Amino acid sequence: MKFTKDVCIVADGDTIGVKTARNIVLDKNAKVGEDGKLSFALVFGPVGKKVKAIDLTGRGEDSLRLWGIDLTGVPEPEFPVGLPERMRVLDRVDEPLPAVALERGITKVNLHFLNHTPHSPAVLTPELSDNFVVDKLSAVRLDSCGNGSIEVEFVGPAFLSFTVAGMRSNVLELWLTPSDKEVDVYVDSRRYGDMALANRPEKYKKRRQRVFVTGSLSPLNNELNKMNDQPLFADIMALREKPLYKMSTEQYVDFIEDFRQKSIGSLESSETSVMMKEYMKATYDACYLGAISSSSLITSSYWANNPQADRLEMDSITGMPKEDYYKRIERICLAAQKVKPGDPRLMFSPYYQGVICFKWEDAGVDARNPAAVRKYHELIAAANDGVLSADSLAVFADFPVLAERLVSINDEALALKSRLASMTCETPEVAPEKLIEAIVAPHKGKVVMIDLWNTWCGPCRRAISRIEPEKSGELASPDIVWIYIADNTSPLKDYYKIIPDIRGLHYRLDKDQIEAVRTQFGADGIPYYILVDRQGGMTGRRDLRDHEKFRSALLEEVAKR
Repeated sequence: MKFTKDVCIVADGDTIGVKTARNIVLDKNAKVGEDGKLSFALVFGPVGKKVKAIDLTGRGEDSLRLWGIDLTGVPEPEFPVGLPERMRVLDRVDEPLPAVALERGITKVNLHFLNHTPHSPAVLTPELSDNFVVDKLSAVRLDSCGNGSIEVEFVGPAFLSFTVAGMRSNVLELWLTPSDKEVDVYVDSRRYGDMALANRPEKYKKRRQRVFVTGSLSPLNNELNKMNDQPLFADIMALREKPLYKMSTEQYVDFIEDFRQKSIGSLESSETSVMMKEYMKATYDACYLGAISSSSLITSSYWANNPQADRLEMDSITGMPKEDYYKRIERICLAAQKVKPGDPRLMFSPYYQGVICFKWEDAGVDARNPAAVRKYHELIAAANDGVLSADSLAVFADFPVLAERLVSINDEALALKSRLASMTCETPEVAPEKLIEAIVAPHKGKVVMIDLWNTWCGPCRRAISRIEPEKSGELASPDIVWIYIADNTSPLKDYYKIIPDIRGLHYRLDKDQIEAVRTQFGADGIPYYILVDRQGGMTGRRDLRDHEKFRSALLEEVAKR
């Protein structure tokens, strides 16, 4: 990590620059230790004696930002100034977790950031996950008072999170249900500074409520957004560190069942709300079903305990991977008797994906919800690419809302494809292994740079943004042809937004075509480059991920006649 010389603190509106640093050098990369920690100090000029809190900030988009770092250590009032009276009793309501059906919902979320300052986050990036299909939404801009709103459409229940630049974790997380047409969210901006106190003495480690939410899930949402020393379900995340892959099937099943019983038993003595307890129980139940019905946890355990392994040696893993099929089905049926896979409350669990991956019907278990969501997952890629067939929707007779959602996504994709036709090149109708040859054929006599990329690839996007300005500078040449090849894993919406800013010829290939290209040129990942000389000779160049090599290799090829 690196701290630049423009890092500063803001105290009651005054900006105070950094004077020096200890254990790191400003403007130079500091290496994090093998334990993942880095201890250092930033020294600033003095602040006024009456200053109660400071903000840490910087000028860059990726600057670390912490707001409301408390300097007093004095306990504050239970509720922040500006919180409406009606919001001060919401977490006192103790209701069970509602059984939410797969229904269409449209909810308007009104955001109110209390104690908002000019240095507080002004732009929030929302991300919606419904039935484990993640969609990045348009940014929400707060006004000068810290207020903003967003309307989201989903198939419930859905999970909505917000991030801001400079903070690696979510600043706000909410569960939504179709029954809530409008939800008010009040956020105490000062509480973000509590994150800076994680390594301070115990007296600072107070579980503070920083978010106050209306709606049918207010007890759950308020609890989820409280400051905790340990992340929720840290015990589940720690399971992969245990040597589960060394256990026999019987040992593994006994271990997982014991873990579930102890985890649920500990909830009885916790001080959380009834709704939060049921949410946590649903999560432990979903984790249990996923762990019993698949070997993914065992695989994760193998990799966690053998980080240097080049491939998974299944022969070295005892237990479930070798288990007799009928014995496995029998064991899964017993698990389904303890926890019903079709329980709608399981849809609230972040581990519900483990439930929907297994075909419960193969074990004779009635689980319509997981089956419908699994099929929805199977078809979402086709809908996103505008190739959904009407026949595939027949399985949603009991869940028409999922069919309607898929049709809507497919129609939107078809409209995007129509608009993209003028922005992309038509893919030659040749055998996949002849595709690149056909694409570069019209450009013989010129140097062609082919970039294999995708919209979701961060390194690809960074490399493109670095190269793009040089097309008007050192790399400006009529003898260079720029070709960008993505595939259908790049969402059409993102692709449509991004490619107008990338000068060159654009192709979007299907799965078979891109696999053939990668095999032909030995692509080991993306970005990956194919350099074509003036005579049509094509070479795969992974080394061109180094920008200096990229630039020099291209200029060298252009200089040849």
